[in-house]
Amino acid sequence: MSELGFDRLLAIYRATRFDPRGEDGSLAIATGEVLTDLREIYTQPEIGKAAGIEPLSDPAKLRIGDEVRIRVGPPRLSIGRIVRSLDELLESRRARLKEPDTYFIIEGALDHSTTPVPDEITRYRTALEIVALFVKAAAYLDEIREELVFIHEGKFVTPVVYDVALLKRLSMSDADRLLGHFADDVHIDQKLAILSESICRLSAPRSAASRFTYLLDNLDEMEKEVRNGYKLFASSFSYAKIRGEIEAARVDYVSKIHKTLIDIQGQLLGIPVATVIVASQLKTAKSCGLEFWTNIAILGGAWIFVGLLAIAIVNQWVTLGSISQEIDGQRKRLEQDYAAIAAQFMDLFSKLGGRICWHRAALIGIGVVAIAGAAFATYVFLRITPVEISTCIAAAWL
Repeated sequence: MSELGFDRLLAIYRATRFDPRGEDGSLAIATGEVLTDLREIYTQPEIGKAAGIEPLSDPAKLRIGDEVRIRVGPPRLSIGRIVRSLDELLESRRARLKEPDTYFIIEGALDHSTTPVPDEITRYRTALEIVALFVKAAAYLDEIREELVFIHEGKFVTPVVYDVALLKRLSMSDADRLLGHFADDVHIDQKLAILSESICRLSAPRSAASRFTYLLDNLDEMEKEVRNGYKLFASSFSYAKIRGEIEAARVDYVSKIHKTLIDIQGQLLGIPVATVIVASQLKTAKSCGLEFWTNIAILGGAWIFVGLLAIAIVNQWVTLGSISQEIDGQRKRLEQDYAAIAAQFMDLFSKLGGRICWHRAALIGIGVVAIAGAAFATYVFLRITPVEISTCIAAAWL
């Protein structure tokens, strides 16, 4: 079974002169499409039930230009909504949080696409913008109960409750000024925190049910608190202060990066001694005597040193990774909190990233040199030790 889409129901609603009370009205059949839909509704009760429309007489003999009495009830919720007034629409589920995509208001013959937009719909949409702003400032929105939940000395609940009478009192200029503070993302987190504190402070003396009404009635006071609160925050923000903080952080990061090499400086000085120079201490061993075991000890010590150095290099590599993450976090916070001037400091972060890459390359070079030195000592050992190594080791165990 097919059902009539809301756009086809709108054509019927707009052509109907509704009675002052009740669900009945007189439909003026102005187009063939309306006449076809009316006959389909009459002959297929399931379609009529889904549409909520019932012709009060057989439309089979009707023609374009005729008028017929119909009964109009609510259609299936998945299709849309028809209400007598905007107040009735606001009583429906979630309409105070988001404007429904498909609805028709009998008083004024209004729907989502009505142009020019009537004043009451303009005020309704402004109220929805304020609700959306409050949702951002709140800890979360309980969509089932339609309540804003803030964290203010515990759980602070503000039900989203308003009607047409409140919308008529709504100061559009105050609403525009308040919304204007949040038109861009500069310091948005700080602004929302100020707004959240203002909402809780202003409405705390009121009962939960009247808090939202009080807030919309006093947007001027809320806008003043947000403006003054942001001025207070901005007074602690200056280019010189931010640059000083970034420079201090840069010096600290440079120190941490350099420390990754300083911490293993003693081991670096031991590389020539433990690898290349040990080769000069090796003696020709023609038998499994003292010279052979001395050479084994010297070569083993060289490779043990390389192993310990490798552990130190890996540890410093991980440290550089942690420093890199800290720098990325600092950069992201700068871009989020001070987007207007963040680009001026990106070069500092690029240079710090370059230092980290250089130190990682140095660690790789150190490891390669140490392994090459130990390999050279091993080569010398094999050249001056003509005896079979496995034979000497086996003999030592006998």
